[in-house]
Amino acid sequence: MNAVMLSDGLKVAQRLKYEDDEIVEKEKIAEVIKCVMEGEEGKGMRERMKSLKDSAANALKDDGSSIQNLSHLASQWDLGN
Repeated sequence: MNAVMLSDGLKVAQRLKYEDDEIVEKEKIAEVIKCVMEGEEGKGMRERMKSLKDSAANALKDDGSSIQNLSHLASQWDLGN
């Protein structure tokens, strides 16, 4: 996964905003860390991450979607489709 997908798509990360030739100041880093650790945006990120974690765990269970999809694919290969 890349930073854009995590921050803009899934909204489980926050990116530093800076120019390519700019040296990132420690204050900017501290601001982002504080936002993630203490702010409402960070709370939302943690909630979304927990939801993604739970979904992934469910997909990997014996009757989960990953197992079902792999079984279906294997059946299709056995049938020659």
